[in-house]
Amino acid sequence: MAQAPAGGRCILVTGAARSTGHRLVTALAATDQVAHVLAVDDVPLPRELPDKVQPIQASLDSPALIKALESAGVDTLVHLGVGAEPQAMGGRAVMKERNVLGTMQLLAAAYHAPDLRRLVLKSTTAVYGSTPSDPAVWTEAMPHEAPRSGFGKDAIQVEDYVRSFDRRRPDVTVTILRLANQVGPSVSNPLTRYFELPTCPTVLGFDPRLQFLHEADTERVLERAVLGPAVRGTFNVAGDGVVLLSQAIRIAAKPPLPIPEPLVGVVAELLRRTLDFSPEQVRFLQFGRVADTTAACERLGFTPEWSSPDAFRDFAASRLGVTPVEEDEDQDEFLVRRVTGDYQVDEFGYDKDLVEHVLAPARSVQLDADRIAQLDALCRIGREHRVAPDFAALAQLARAVPRCARRQCRSHNLRQRTTRVAWLDCELVTRVRRRFSWAFWRRLVHEM
Repeated sequence: MAQAPAGGRCILVTGAARSTGHRLVTALAATDQVAHVLAVDDVPLPRELPDKVQPIQASLDSPALIKALESAGVDTLVHLGVGAEPQAMGGRAVMKERNVLGTMQLLAAAYHAPDLRRLVLKSTTAVYGSTPSDPAVWTEAMPHEAPRSGFGKDAIQVEDYVRSFDRRRPDVTVTILRLANQVGPSVSNPLTRYFELPTCPTVLGFDPRLQFLHEADTERVLERAVLGPAVRGTFNVAGDGVVLLSQAIRIAAKPPLPIPEPLVGVVAELLRRTLDFSPEQVRFLQFGRVADTTAACERLGFTPEWSSPDAFRDFAASRLGVTPVEEDEDQDEFLVRRVTGDYQVDEFGYDKDLVEHVLAPARSVQLDADRIAQLDALCRIGREHRVAPDFAALAQLARAVPRCARRQCRSHNLRQRTTRVAWLDCELVTRVRRRFSWAFWRRLVHEM
Protein backbone atom coordinates (compact mmCIF):
# COMPACT_ATOMS: atom_id res chain seq x y z
CA MET A 1 0.00 0.00 0.00
CA ALA A 2 1.50 3.29 -1.09
CA GLN A 3 2.23 5.95 1.48
CA ALA A 4 0.47 9.27 1.21
CA PRO A 5 2.59 12.08 -0.23
CA ALA A 6 4.24 14.33 2.30
CA GLY A 7 2.23 17.37 3.27
CA GLY A 8 -1.15 15.94 2.25
CA ARG A 9 -3.97 14.26 4.10
CA CYS A 10 -4.70 10.57 3.67
CA ILE A 11 -8.36 9.79 4.34
CA LEU A 12 -10.11 6.42 4.42
CA VAL A 13 -13.87 6.43 3.79
CA THR A 14 -16.05 3.37 4.36
CA GLY A 15 -19.39 2.99 2.60
CA ALA A 16 -17.94 4.85 -0.40
CA ALA A 17 -20.19 3.14 -2.96
CA ARG A 18 -23.35 4.70 -1.53
CA SER A 19 -24.60 8.08 -2.65
CA THR A 20 -23.34 9.94 0.44
CA GLY A 21 -19.97 8.23 0.38
CA HIS A 22 -19.47 8.76 -3.34
CA ARG A 23 -20.23 12.48 -3.09
CA LEU A 24 -17.91 12.86 -0.09
CA VAL A 25 -15.05 10.99 -1.76
CA THR A 26 -15.37 13.15 -4.87
CA ALA A 27 -15.48 16.36 -2.81
CA LEU A 28 -12.44 15.38 -0.71
CA ALA A 29 -10.41 14.49 -3.77
CA ALA A 30 -11.13 17.93 -5.24
CA THR A 31 -9.47 19.77 -2.34
CA ASP A 32 -5.77 20.63 -2.16
CA GLN A 33 -5.57 19.55 1.48
CA VAL A 34 -6.11 15.89 0.56
CA ALA A 35 -3.39 13.92 -1.16
CA HIS A 36 -4.93 10.45 -1.10
CA VAL A 37 -8.40 8.98 -0.52
CA LEU A 38 -9.06 5.29 0.12
CA ALA A 39 -12.65 4.50 -0.89
CA VAL A 40 -13.79 1.28 0.79
CA ASP A 41 -17.00 -0.70 0.33
CA ASP A 42 -18.02 -4.33 0.05
CA VAL A 43 -19.77 -3.72 -3.28
CA PRO A 44 -18.16 -2.53 -6.54
CA LEU A 45 -17.41 1.17 -6.53
CA PRO A 46 -18.19 3.52 -9.43
CA ARG A 47 -15.55 3.55 -12.14
CA GLU A 48 -15.61 7.32 -12.59
CA LEU A 49 -13.38 8.28 -9.66
CA PRO A 50 -10.76 11.06 -9.42
CA ASP A 51 -7.10 10.18 -9.67
CA LYS A 52 -6.54 10.74 -5.96
CA VAL A 53 -9.06 8.03 -5.07
CA GLN A 54 -8.00 4.43 -4.64
CA PRO A 55 -11.00 2.05 -4.60
CA ILE A 56 -10.86 -0.93 -2.27
CA GLN A 57 -13.65 -3.49 -2.53
CA ALA A 58 -13.51 -5.21 0.84
CA SER A 59 -15.61 -5.82 3.92
CA LEU A 60 -14.83 -4.10 7.19
CA ASP A 61 -13.02 -7.18 8.52
CA SER A 62 -10.95 -7.67 5.37
CA PRO A 63 -7.16 -8.03 5.72
CA ALA A 64 -6.78 -5.51 2.88
CA LEU A 65 -8.60 -2.88 4.89
CA ILE A 66 -6.60 -3.65 8.02
CA LYS A 67 -3.38 -3.36 6.04
CA ALA A 68 -4.46 -0.06 4.54
CA LEU A 69 -5.15 1.42 7.95
CA GLU A 70 -1.85 0.30 9.40
CA SER A 71 0.52 0.98 6.50
CA ALA A 72 -0.95 3.64 4.21
CA GLY A 73 -0.45 6.55 6.59
CA VAL A 74 -4.18 7.11 7.12
CA ASP A 75 -4.70 10.14 9.36
CA THR A 76 -8.52 10.36 9.12
CA LEU A 77 -11.10 7.58 9.19
CA VAL A 78 -14.65 8.40 8.04
CA HIS A 79 -17.07 5.61 8.87
CA LEU A 80 -20.18 5.77 6.67
CA GLY A 81 -20.68 2.02 6.39
CA VAL A 82 -23.58 1.55 8.84
CA GLY A 83 -26.59 0.34 6.83
CA ALA A 84 -30.26 0.90 7.56
CA GLU A 85 -32.04 -1.46 5.13
CA PRO A 86 -32.17 -5.13 6.22
CA GLN A 87 -33.46 -6.56 2.95
CA ALA A 88 -30.84 -4.77 0.88
CA MET A 89 -28.11 -6.16 3.15
CA GLY A 90 -29.38 -9.75 3.07
CA GLY A 91 -31.50 -9.86 6.21
CA ARG A 92 -31.53 -8.50 9.72
CA ALA A 93 -28.84 -10.91 10.98
CA VAL A 94 -26.45 -9.96 8.19
CA MET A 95 -27.22 -6.28 8.73
CA LYS A 96 -26.34 -6.50 12.43
CA GLU A 97 -23.17 -8.44 11.69
CA ARG A 98 -21.97 -5.84 9.20
CA ASN A 99 -23.00 -2.85 11.25
CA VAL A 100 -21.92 -3.85 14.74
CA LEU A 101 -19.32 -6.60 14.33
CA GLY A 102 -17.86 -4.93 11.27
CA THR A 103 -17.44 -1.67 13.21
CA MET A 104 -15.77 -3.54 16.08
CA GLN A 105 -13.21 -5.04 13.72
CA LEU A 106 -12.68 -1.72 11.94
CA LEU A 107 -11.98 0.04 15.24
CA ALA A 108 -9.66 -2.76 16.32
CA ALA A 109 -7.60 -2.15 13.20
CA ALA A 110 -7.78 1.63 13.69
CA TYR A 111 -6.46 1.24 17.23
CA HIS A 112 -3.14 0.07 15.78
CA ALA A 113 -2.97 2.77 13.08
CA PRO A 114 -0.01 4.92 14.18
CA ASP A 115 -0.85 7.98 12.04
CA LEU A 116 -4.57 8.16 12.79
CA ARG A 117 -5.54 11.49 14.32
CA ARG A 118 -9.24 11.92 13.50
CA LEU A 119 -12.29 9.65 13.35
CA VAL A 120 -15.68 10.78 12.03
CA LEU A 121 -18.77 8.59 12.47
CA LYS A 122 -21.96 9.21 10.53
CA SER A 123 -24.67 8.21 12.98
CA THR A 124 -28.38 8.99 13.05
CA THR A 125 -31.04 10.65 15.18
CA ALA A 126 -32.77 7.25 15.16
CA VAL A 127 -30.78 6.50 18.32
CA TYR A 128 -33.44 8.52 20.19
CA GLY A 129 -36.22 6.24 18.98
CA SER A 130 -39.83 7.34 18.56
CA THR A 131 -42.27 6.90 21.42
CA PRO A 132 -45.29 8.84 22.72
CA SER A 133 -43.29 9.85 25.81
CA ASP A 134 -40.48 11.54 23.87
CA PRO A 135 -39.57 15.14 24.71
CA ALA A 136 -40.50 17.88 22.28
CA VAL A 137 -36.86 18.35 21.27
CA TRP A 138 -33.96 15.94 21.80
CA THR A 139 -30.53 17.20 22.82
CA GLU A 140 -27.31 15.21 22.66
CA ALA A 141 -26.98 15.00 26.45
CA MET A 142 -30.51 13.76 27.13
CA PRO A 143 -30.79 10.17 28.40
CA HIS A 144 -32.99 8.12 26.12
CA GLU A 145 -34.46 4.68 26.08
CA ALA A 146 -32.52 2.64 23.57
CA PRO A 147 -34.47 1.26 20.59
CA ARG A 148 -34.93 -2.44 21.13
CA SER A 149 -34.28 -3.52 17.56
CA GLY A 150 -33.34 -2.45 14.08
CA PHE A 151 -31.12 0.28 12.77
CA GLY A 152 -31.53 2.48 15.83
CA LYS A 153 -30.19 -0.24 18.13
CA ASP A 154 -27.28 -0.89 15.78
CA ALA A 155 -26.45 2.82 15.70
CA ILE A 156 -26.40 2.99 19.52
CA GLN A 157 -24.06 0.02 19.75
CA VAL A 158 -21.80 1.47 17.07
CA GLU A 159 -21.64 4.78 18.97
CA ASP A 160 -20.77 2.91 22.17
CA TYR A 161 -17.84 1.15 20.49
CA VAL A 162 -16.63 4.43 19.02
CA ARG A 163 -16.72 6.11 22.44
CA SER A 164 -14.78 3.17 23.87
CA PHE A 165 -12.20 3.71 21.12
CA ASP A 166 -12.12 7.40 22.08
CA ARG A 167 -11.21 6.51 25.65
CA ARG A 168 -8.43 4.16 24.57
CA ARG A 169 -7.00 6.52 21.95
CA PRO A 170 -7.19 10.04 23.45
CA ASP A 171 -4.82 11.28 20.74
CA VAL A 172 -7.56 10.70 18.13
CA THR A 173 -10.32 13.32 17.89
CA VAL A 174 -13.66 11.50 17.60
CA THR A 175 -16.64 13.33 16.08
CA ILE A 176 -20.07 11.68 15.99
CA LEU A 177 -22.66 13.23 13.68
CA ARG A 178 -26.28 12.26 14.30
CA LEU A 179 -27.93 13.11 11.01
CA ALA A 180 -31.64 13.54 10.45
CA ASN A 181 -33.42 11.79 7.57
CA GLN A 182 -31.70 12.69 4.31
CA VAL A 183 -33.58 13.85 1.24
CA GLY A 184 -32.47 15.19 -2.09
CA PRO A 185 -32.35 14.53 -5.83
CA SER A 186 -30.13 11.42 -5.55
CA VAL A 187 -31.05 10.06 -2.10
CA SER A 188 -32.91 6.76 -2.01
CA ASN A 189 -33.93 5.41 1.37
CA PRO A 190 -37.10 3.90 2.87
CA LEU A 191 -38.48 7.34 3.75
CA THR A 192 -38.03 8.80 0.26
CA ARG A 193 -39.56 5.67 -1.25
CA TYR A 194 -42.48 6.06 1.14
CA PHE A 195 -43.29 9.42 -0.42
CA GLU A 196 -42.95 7.88 -3.88
CA LEU A 197 -45.93 5.60 -3.22
CA PRO A 198 -49.18 6.40 -5.06
CA THR A 199 -50.73 7.12 -1.66
CA CYS A 200 -49.07 7.67 1.70
CA PRO A 201 -50.43 5.53 4.56
CA THR A 202 -50.62 7.37 7.88
CA VAL A 203 -51.70 6.42 11.37
CA LEU A 204 -55.18 7.74 11.98
CA GLY A 205 -55.15 10.54 14.54
CA PHE A 206 -51.37 11.20 14.42
CA ASP A 207 -49.53 14.01 12.68
CA PRO A 208 -45.86 13.70 13.69
CA ARG A 209 -43.14 16.32 13.36
CA LEU A 210 -40.31 15.42 11.00
CA GLN A 211 -36.87 16.84 10.31
CA PHE A 212 -34.93 16.53 7.07
CA LEU A 213 -31.35 17.09 6.00
CA HIS A 214 -30.56 17.92 2.39
CA GLU A 215 -27.90 15.75 0.75
CA ALA A 216 -25.83 18.86 -0.01
CA ASP A 217 -25.76 19.74 3.69
CA THR A 218 -24.79 16.16 4.52
CA GLU A 219 -21.77 16.50 2.29
CA ARG A 220 -20.94 19.91 3.79
CA VAL A 221 -21.10 18.77 7.42
CA LEU A 222 -18.94 15.71 6.68
CA GLU A 223 -16.40 17.92 4.92
CA ARG A 224 -16.44 20.27 7.89
CA ALA A 225 -15.81 17.41 10.33
CA VAL A 226 -12.98 16.00 8.16
CA LEU A 227 -11.19 19.12 6.89
CA GLY A 228 -12.15 21.77 9.45
CA PRO A 229 -10.76 22.27 12.95
CA ALA A 230 -10.97 19.08 14.97
CA VAL A 231 -13.91 19.09 17.40
CA ARG A 232 -14.57 16.23 19.78
CA GLY A 233 -18.15 15.34 20.67
CA THR A 234 -21.58 14.26 19.47
CA PHE A 235 -23.72 16.58 17.37
CA ASN A 236 -27.28 16.54 16.03
CA VAL A 237 -27.46 17.74 12.44
CA ALA A 238 -30.75 18.66 10.74
CA GLY A 239 -32.28 21.43 8.71
CA ASP A 240 -33.88 24.29 10.58
CA GLY A 241 -37.57 23.99 11.33
CA VAL A 242 -39.81 20.95 11.19
CA VAL A 243 -42.32 19.54 8.74
CA LEU A 244 -45.55 17.91 9.82
CA LEU A 245 -46.28 14.63 8.09
CA SER A 246 -49.54 16.02 6.72
CA GLN A 247 -47.62 18.99 5.36
CA ALA A 248 -45.01 16.73 3.74
CA ILE A 249 -47.69 14.62 2.09
CA ARG A 250 -49.35 17.78 0.81
CA ILE A 251 -46.06 19.10 -0.57
CA ALA A 252 -45.46 15.73 -2.26
CA ALA A 253 -48.92 16.01 -3.88
CA LYS A 254 -49.91 12.58 -2.56
CA PRO A 255 -53.28 11.58 -1.11
CA PRO A 256 -53.04 10.42 2.51
CA LEU A 257 -54.44 7.05 3.53
CA PRO A 258 -55.28 7.11 7.26
CA ILE A 259 -54.98 3.66 8.83
CA PRO A 260 -56.57 2.83 12.22
CA GLU A 261 -53.87 2.05 14.74
CA PRO A 262 -54.89 -1.63 15.24
CA LEU A 263 -54.33 -2.24 11.51
CA VAL A 264 -50.99 -0.45 11.24
CA GLY A 265 -49.03 -3.67 11.72
CA VAL A 266 -50.79 -5.37 8.83
CA VAL A 267 -50.21 -2.43 6.48
CA ALA A 268 -46.58 -2.12 7.62
CA GLU A 269 -46.00 -5.77 6.83
CA LEU A 270 -47.27 -5.22 3.30
CA LEU A 271 -45.03 -2.16 2.91
CA ARG A 272 -42.06 -4.06 4.28
CA ARG A 273 -42.19 -6.44 1.34
CA THR A 274 -41.67 -3.64 -1.17
CA LEU A 275 -40.07 -0.71 0.68
CA ASP A 276 -37.80 -2.44 3.21
CA PHE A 277 -39.88 -0.63 5.84
CA SER A 278 -38.75 -1.51 9.36
CA PRO A 279 -40.90 -1.33 12.53
CA GLU A 280 -38.91 1.61 13.90
CA GLN A 281 -39.71 3.61 10.76
CA VAL A 282 -43.40 2.91 11.30
CA ARG A 283 -43.10 4.32 14.81
CA PHE A 284 -41.25 7.30 13.39
CA LEU A 285 -44.17 8.07 11.08
CA GLN A 286 -46.53 7.76 14.04
CA PHE A 287 -44.71 9.75 16.74
CA GLY A 288 -42.04 11.68 14.84
CA ARG A 289 -38.77 13.00 16.21
CA VAL A 290 -37.11 16.43 16.50
CA ALA A 291 -33.49 17.03 17.54
CA ASP A 292 -31.86 20.22 18.77
CA THR A 293 -28.99 21.39 16.52
CA THR A 294 -27.64 24.18 18.73
CA ALA A 295 -24.41 22.31 19.54
CA ALA A 296 -23.61 21.77 15.86
CA CYS A 297 -24.11 25.46 15.21
CA GLU A 298 -22.14 26.75 18.19
CA ARG A 299 -19.36 24.20 18.65
CA LEU A 300 -19.00 22.61 15.24
CA GLY A 301 -19.64 25.86 13.44
CA PHE A 302 -22.05 24.31 10.95
CA THR A 303 -25.39 25.72 9.86
CA PRO A 304 -27.37 23.92 7.13
CA GLU A 305 -28.09 25.94 4.02
CA TRP A 306 -31.38 24.11 3.50
CA SER A 307 -34.14 24.22 6.08
CA SER A 308 -36.23 21.07 6.59
CA PRO A 309 -39.21 22.43 4.58
CA ASP A 310 -36.98 23.66 1.76
CA ALA A 311 -35.04 20.40 1.63
CA PHE A 312 -38.24 18.41 1.32
CA ARG A 313 -39.61 20.76 -1.34
CA ASP A 314 -36.44 20.27 -3.36
CA PHE A 315 -36.85 16.49 -3.02
CA ALA A 316 -40.49 16.72 -4.11
CA ALA A 317 -39.61 18.86 -7.12
CA SER A 318 -36.60 16.81 -8.25
CA ARG A 319 -37.74 13.27 -7.49
CA LEU A 320 -41.52 13.43 -7.52
CA GLY A 321 -41.89 16.00 -10.28
CA VAL A 322 -44.06 18.25 -8.14
CA THR A 323 -44.44 21.72 -9.63
CA PRO A 324 -44.51 24.48 -7.02
CA VAL A 325 -47.88 26.20 -6.91
CA GLU A 326 -47.64 29.85 -7.85
CA GLU A 327 -49.52 32.12 -5.52
CA ASP A 328 -52.26 34.37 -6.86
CA GLU A 329 -52.08 37.86 -5.43
CA ASP A 330 -55.88 38.09 -5.36
CA GLN A 331 -56.23 34.96 -3.23
CA ASP A 332 -56.07 34.97 0.51
CA GLU A 333 -52.45 34.49 1.52
CA PHE A 334 -53.24 32.12 4.33
CA LEU A 335 -55.40 29.84 2.16
CA VAL A 336 -52.65 29.62 -0.43
CA ARG A 337 -50.12 28.67 2.22
CA ARG A 338 -52.49 26.17 3.80
CA VAL A 339 -53.34 24.41 0.53
CA THR A 340 -49.78 24.31 -0.80
CA GLY A 341 -48.27 23.37 2.55
CA ASP A 342 -46.13 26.50 2.47
CA TYR A 343 -46.26 27.34 6.16
CA GLN A 344 -43.47 27.39 8.68
CA VAL A 345 -43.67 25.47 11.94
CA ASP A 346 -41.32 25.72 14.87
CA GLU A 347 -39.68 22.84 16.73
CA PHE A 348 -42.92 22.25 18.61
CA GLY A 349 -44.92 21.84 15.40
CA TYR A 350 -46.79 25.15 15.47
CA ASP A 351 -47.18 27.75 12.74
CA LYS A 352 -47.99 31.09 14.34
CA ASP A 353 -50.06 32.33 11.40
CA LEU A 354 -51.87 29.00 11.08
CA VAL A 355 -52.74 28.85 14.77
CA GLU A 356 -53.82 32.49 14.79
CA HIS A 357 -56.08 31.95 11.79
CA VAL A 358 -57.65 28.63 12.70
CA LEU A 359 -57.84 28.93 16.47
CA ALA A 360 -58.31 32.68 16.82
CA PRO A 361 -61.92 32.23 17.98
CA ALA A 362 -60.67 30.17 20.90
CA ARG A 363 -58.76 33.15 22.20
CA SER A 364 -62.04 34.59 23.36
CA VAL A 365 -62.06 31.96 26.11
CA GLN A 366 -59.06 33.68 27.64
CA LEU A 367 -60.28 37.17 26.86
CA ASP A 368 -63.67 36.48 28.46
CA ALA A 369 -62.38 34.26 31.26
CA ASP A 370 -63.79 36.68 33.79
CA ARG A 371 -67.30 36.23 32.39
CA ILE A 372 -66.91 32.46 32.43
CA ALA A 373 -65.71 32.71 36.01
CA GLN A 374 -68.86 34.65 36.84
CA LEU A 375 -70.99 31.92 35.29
CA ASP A 376 -69.03 29.40 37.31
CA ALA A 377 -69.59 31.38 40.52
CA LEU A 378 -73.33 31.82 39.93
CA CYS A 379 -73.81 28.14 39.28
CA ARG A 380 -71.74 27.19 42.33
CA ILE A 381 -73.73 29.53 44.59
CA GLY A 382 -76.96 28.05 43.26
CA ARG A 383 -75.82 24.54 44.02
CA GLU A 384 -74.48 25.38 47.46
CA HIS A 385 -77.80 26.95 48.49
CA ARG A 386 -79.82 24.29 46.67
CA VAL A 387 -81.77 26.85 44.68
CA ALA A 388 -82.59 26.83 41.02
CA PRO A 389 -80.42 29.23 39.05
CA ASP A 390 -81.93 32.33 37.51
CA PHE A 391 -81.62 31.29 33.90
CA ALA A 392 -82.73 34.68 32.65
CA ALA A 393 -79.88 36.40 34.48
CA LEU A 394 -77.44 33.74 33.47
CA ALA A 395 -78.52 34.02 29.86
CA GLN A 396 -78.00 37.77 29.94
CA LEU A 397 -74.48 37.28 31.29
CA ALA A 398 -73.71 34.44 28.92
CA ARG A 399 -74.66 36.58 25.93
CA ALA A 400 -71.53 38.59 26.64
CA VAL A 401 -69.45 35.46 26.17
CA PRO A 402 -68.88 34.78 22.45
CA ARG A 403 -70.55 31.73 21.02
CA CYS A 404 -67.19 30.16 20.23
CA ALA A 405 -66.30 30.28 23.94
CA ARG A 406 -69.51 28.45 24.84
CA ARG A 407 -68.72 25.85 22.23
CA GLN A 408 -65.29 25.43 23.77
CA CYS A 409 -66.89 24.85 27.18
CA ARG A 410 -69.23 22.24 25.77
CA SER A 411 -66.62 20.46 23.66
CA HIS A 412 -65.86 16.86 24.52
CA ASN A 413 -62.31 17.34 23.20
CA LEU A 414 -61.67 20.45 25.27
CA ARG A 415 -58.76 19.04 27.28
CA GLN A 416 -56.95 17.71 24.23
CA ARG A 417 -57.54 20.93 22.32
CA THR A 418 -56.47 23.30 25.06
CA THR A 419 -53.22 21.50 25.73
CA ARG A 420 -52.09 22.64 22.28
CA VAL A 421 -53.20 26.26 22.65
CA ALA A 422 -50.91 28.19 24.95
CA TRP A 423 -53.24 31.09 25.69
CA LEU A 424 -56.22 28.98 26.84
CA ASP A 425 -56.81 28.66 30.56
CA CYS A 426 -57.28 24.89 30.42
CA GLU A 427 -58.00 24.42 34.10
CA LEU A 428 -60.63 27.16 34.23
CA VAL A 429 -62.49 26.10 31.12
CA THR A 430 -62.36 22.40 32.00
CA ARG A 431 -63.72 23.17 35.47
CA VAL A 432 -66.59 25.17 33.98
CA ARG A 433 -67.41 22.43 31.49
CA ARG A 434 -67.53 19.77 34.19
CA ARG A 435 -69.61 21.83 36.59
CA PHE A 436 -72.26 22.78 34.06
CA SER A 437 -74.40 19.82 33.10
CA TRP A 438 -75.56 19.26 29.54
CA ALA A 439 -79.12 20.05 30.64
CA PHE A 440 -77.93 23.34 32.06
CA TRP A 441 -76.28 24.33 28.78
CA ARG A 442 -79.30 23.30 26.70
CA ARG A 443 -81.64 25.37 28.84
CA LEU A 444 -79.25 28.31 28.95
CA VAL A 445 -78.91 28.34 25.18
CA HIS A 446 -82.67 28.07 24.88
CA GLU A 447 -83.11 31.15 27.09
CA MET A 448 -80.64 33.04 24.89
